This record gives sequence, C-alpha cells and structure tokens, in this order.
Amino acid sequence: MRYFVALGSNLGDPLANLIEALRRMPGLVRASSIYVTSPVEMESGAAPVLNAVAEVSFGAGAHALWEELSRIEQDMGRERPYRNAPRTLDLDIILAEAGELNDKVLTIPHPRAAGRLFVLAPLAELDIGAARQVAGFDFDPAHLGDDDHLSHFEGQVAEVLLSARAVASRVWPRVSEEGSAVAQGE
Repeated sequence: MRYFVALGSNLGDPLANLIEALRRMPGLVRASSIYVTSPVEMESGAAPVLNAVAEVSFGAGAHALWEELSRIEQDMGRERPYRNAPRTLDLDIILAEAGELNDKVLTIPHPRAAGRLFVLAPLAELDIGAARQVAGFDFDPAHLGDDDHLSHFEGQVAEVLLSARAVASRVWPRVSEEGSAVAQGE
C-alpha cells in the first residue's frame, strides 16, 4: 500500500532530524526536497520549520504505519506540551492509496493538509495528482504567484533548502544516476 507522509522539524537540528527520520521510515520509496517554511499556527517567534514529504510502501495498514511513525517521533524526542508546539519531529500520514479513513485515531487525507503549502509543495514533487487531490483544486507549484493560488496560502512561504537528490544521497548509501535509491550491493 502506498502512503505519503509529511515530515516537519524546528527544534534541535531540524535537518539532521528529518534525515534520521527518513532513514528510520518503514518502506521508504523516495523523499521530496527539504523545504524551509514559515511556522503555521505556532507561537509567535517560533523558529522556521524544515518540511518534506516521503512516499512509503507499507503493507500492514494505516494504523500500523501510524504506530511506527509515532514510535519514530518518540524515539527522536518528540514532546507534545500543547497543540502546535515547536517540535523535534512531526510525522503525519497525508494520503493513502486505499482512500479515506476517519476514525478516533486517524483521518486520511490529513484534515489540514489542503491549506498547508509546506505539505503540498513537497507532495507535488512526488505526485502532482496526489497534491491536487489533497488540495481540492488544480494546485500547481509553478503558479504560486498567481492570486488564485496565493489566496489558499496566505502568509506562507516555502523555499527549497536541500534538493530531493541531495536528500536521497544522505538517506541511502548510494544513489543511482536517475536519483532513485539503490540498495547496497547492487
């Protein structure tokens, strides 16, 4: 089953946090570039956030994936003192190939992803159709300067800090010429 997982960090060493989270990510297929973004719905003065999206292949179901992601967050020092607090690591399932899910634990697609440029921009790198599905409109990162796109993301900024290829080279031991992961020994 294919899933898209959003990653975010703005405490400690955010770049190292995201790279380590990607290394630990179960069934990681590929990752987007890492973006530096303005904090959204965080306290005034919060540090900028580093964000990315990962595509994963995970057969045990959405709840099992959520448990694995929660374990990674905990192992990497995630604390939840209050809603939208700065964090060492935040991992959210954004979209699942199996469709929608809404129960006491999970809501997929993520209920706030549609208004978050820091989710849609990296998701669009991996799958523009998935980004448009989550956004609910014809999202196109090439048109972010247009009024119809800006109205969805008032005050949000997302700039590439580290390219997807550079991310891959830090996550996997060796990266092929095409930029996809190559297992050791191949």
